[in-house]
Amino acid sequence: MVIVSDSDGTVADQLRQAELAQVGPGDGVEVRGILDSTHVGAQKPHPRLFQLALHMLGAFPEQAVMIGDSVRCDMLGAMGLGIRALHVTPPGGCFDPRHDDVADLTAATALLTSHA
Repeated sequence: MVIVSDSDGTVADQLRQAELAQVGPGDGVEVRGILDSTHVGAQKPHPRLFQLALHMLGAFPEQAVMIGDSVRCDMLGAMGLGIRALHVTPPGGCFDPRHDDVADLTAATALLTSHA
């Protein structure tokens, strides 16, 4: 898993301090990488962020899934590279047929594991 965020350069520290996630062992979920747009020099939907995430994962676009809450930044950015996109939105909140909609991360996990 790689976290991709449009942030001010502090997202990795914030996640670690909140004991939610970190690169490597720690109190939160161990992730492969945390990409912060400030450090990358580009914001979503710029392809550079998604390409770096794929590189960190050692994955091709068709092997990856972007889970996000913004159609413009997350869905269109990921889909522009051929990455499957899951939009976290309230039921009936989005009618874009190009991606799947899920109510929350639990629903995203259920959807992904049902297609595994």
